[in-house]
Amino acid sequence: MTTARAEPLPGVRAARGRTALLLTRPCSLPSATAAQLVRVRPAQVTVLGGSSAVCDDVARQAAQAAGGVPVRRPAGGTRFETAAAVATDGRGDATAR
Repeated sequence: MTTARAEPLPGVRAARGRTALLLTRPCSLPSATAAQLVRVRPAQVTVLGGSSAVCDDVARQAAQAAGGVPVRRPAGGTRFETAAAVATDGRGDATAR
C-alpha cells in the first residue's frame, strides 16, 4: 500500500526568494509553523492546493496566526493542475522569470 504525498516543489518556485515556504499537515497546523507565521507576519498567506490537500480550517488558522491576513489559494483538480496554477502565478503563462 502506497501513501500519496504532496510535492512541495511547486511551492519553492512560488516563493522565489520573496518569502518563507512553510509546511503543514493536511488537517492540522503544526505549532512551529504557527509560531513562524506569528513571528513573520506576512501580508497574506498562500495555501497551495484545495481543501482536499489542505483543510479549510488549517488555512483559517494560518491566516489567523499571521494576524488575520487574506488567504490566496491557487489550486486545481489534481496536484498537477495545482502545480500549473502555482507556476502561472496569476500571469496567465507558465514561463519562468
